[in-house]
Amino acid sequence: HLHLHFEGAMRHSTLAELCEKYQIPLPAMLSSGTMQPDEKYTDFAQFKDMYFAAIEALRCKEDLERLVNEVVEDASRDGVRWLELHFYAAFEPYKK
Repeated sequence: HLHLHFEGAMRHSTLAELCEKYQIPLPAMLSSGTMQPDEKYTDFAQFKDMYFAAIEALRCKEDLERLVNEVVEDASRDGVRWLELHFYAAFEPYKK
């Protein structure tokens, strides 16, 4: 992965846990059970829905630390040797 959206790389299971923790509605594709944990997005709308839900679910430093650890772990497991993460810098948790 040369270019990876940090928030968009969140595991579906992590997104589901954080949505439950913060009482955020799950994106439709997760709440309907139609998207499997390792399934790829079929169009940009799916990615966008999951991406914005992930942004909303990241509320504190611990959430960000968890995401960093999981993204790096997943990339390593996939054989990635160089990872350039791109993130939404204007998002409030990144300013703290």
